[in-house]
Amino acid sequence: MSGERLTEEVSSGLLQLGVLTPHATAGPEREFPAMAPGCVVNCVVRLADSELAGTAPVLRALTAQEVLDAAAERLPRDSLDAVAYASTTSAYVIGFDAETAMTARIAARLALPMASTCAAAVRALHALGVERLALIGAPWFTTELSDLGARYFRDQAFEVVFCRSAALTQDPSRPPPATGR
Repeated sequence: MSGERLTEEVSSGLLQLGVLTPHATAGPEREFPAMAPGCVVNCVVRLADSELAGTAPVLRALTAQEVLDAAAERLPRDSLDAVAYASTTSAYVIGFDAETAMTARIAARLALPMASTCAAAVRALHALGVERLALIGAPWFTTELSDLGARYFRDQAFEVVFCRSAALTQDPSRPPPATGR
């Protein structure tokens, strides 16, 4: 797909986005349309239907070429404008270079532009001149995943001054009541 066609689609107000994710929770279906209401329609393909996808060994296994190729084949390529890989924790486990290579390979296979969550964040933070980060992970992030997150960003020349999971409910559908602040 040409960048020209993608620009045209975005200008017309509707972006057809394919999303690959290893996670069972319904984040991408809610989050992408919420970020651009009325502008993004997405098709989500899950690499696993298990909450075990939150562990480092499983996340690493789910980034294997054969797993990703099978998932990519389930995307409706003819109707998509771009593809996203939505998993911060997968990037933490495999690192920036492997994440970048993974998305480049899938983009070439699908002949579509592709981005991934962590690599996009790194590029944006560098473009903004950010040097220091405080990482607050989802409440279900283990200490291991938080530590991998700190290493991921340190490897990209950021100073990570704080890294811990949020002390909130483990159920993303039940946020705590507002504190009034």
